[in-house]
Amino acid sequence: MRLIHVTWRNSRTIAEYSGGNLGRECLLHEVSQLIHVDDLVIYKVEDFDSIASRLLAGVASASAVLRSQKLTGMFREFRFGYVGCPNRLHEDLKGDSLVVVDNIRGLVMLRRCLGGRHASAPIVLISGDFYAEHPYGRHVVGALSGLLRRRAREALRRHELKLIIVPTYRDRYLYELDGIGTRIAVFPTICPPRNQLDFSRKPRDRIVVNMIGTRDLPQKLIEVTSAALARNGIKVEFVSIGRQVPGAIHIPNLPRDEFLAKLAEGHVGLNYGSPNVLQSGINVKRLDFAIAGNVPFNYHTSVTGLALPNEVAFIDSYDFVGKLAQYDADTLIEMGKENAHYVMNVRDAALADLKRALAEIL
Repeated sequence: MRLIHVTWRNSRTIAEYSGGNLGRECLLHEVSQLIHVDDLVIYKVEDFDSIASRLLAGVASASAVLRSQKLTGMFREFRFGYVGCPNRLHEDLKGDSLVVVDNIRGLVMLRRCLGGRHASAPIVLISGDFYAEHPYGRHVVGALSGLLRRRAREALRRHELKLIIVPTYRDRYLYELDGIGTRIAVFPTICPPRNQLDFSRKPRDRIVVNMIGTRDLPQKLIEVTSAALARNGIKVEFVSIGRQVPGAIHIPNLPRDEFLAKLAEGHVGLNYGSPNVLQSGINVKRLDFAIAGNVPFNYHTSVTGLALPNEVAFIDSYDFVGKLAQYDADTLIEMGKENAHYVMNVRDAALADLKRALAEIL
């Protein structure tokens, strides 16, 4: 079986230890294992690039200097509809193959190359976030967003598209309400390490709060938490992996397995998204905390996705410290273990459903 992966990303994209890229690679690996892939062929955006698409990408980069988010978004999205087509693509699409397309941008590129022809191989779409991919409207100029939206819908309704894999039930319902009519499988982005994690290294004399590449974190959250809990004789330690944050122990980026092992030494995962952007779709960070036996404390814009047995939502620094103060290290350890056990059971069930879905289309 040959797996053909079409992605809108380029070769400069660095694999993340936690995030959307990691989620895509994890899911691609699971699909490869389930269908017993012998040959993997990858097409990145530069394989499709044409003079027109490069020009549009350049204009998008130039408009970013003007800080025009809508203009940048418009040119960026139009780029994927004006690509060229690799000479070997149609040959690769023949025979015993499965095409896995990353993001609707990749689907738009592939559809342009197919033209009026039909692919002989079934096509699967990996969608990380319905709102970021499908409506094409959040950051694009007025009426032109309608053109992009129609282009996305046309690509989605091509009959070669046999399966859409989404990370949350919320995304599944959004696709169903939009009337796509394609089978949809839900696979929460649960990517465990190769070896079982050791939870015995979690300290009991302090509460360790993990952060992953956290942006927009208000400095007073660490200050308020440390000071308030210290007054009550509770020691809290903040650990930031990947990004330096004042008041937190800094751990540079780590390989995936080492990264999860480091998370497993903590009790709480601080899941902090931008206060101005609602999280949608994929939320790898939150599930990584659960895999590592952490209790996610979610800023209120960062709670989408799989419901966990033990997690806490908060609205500001004072709410965070007020809720964290209700737990001791021993309690958090037991809550975290329950989370880890739960997500692995969910992953097993999701893999079984994905295997059935792939069997139906092959």
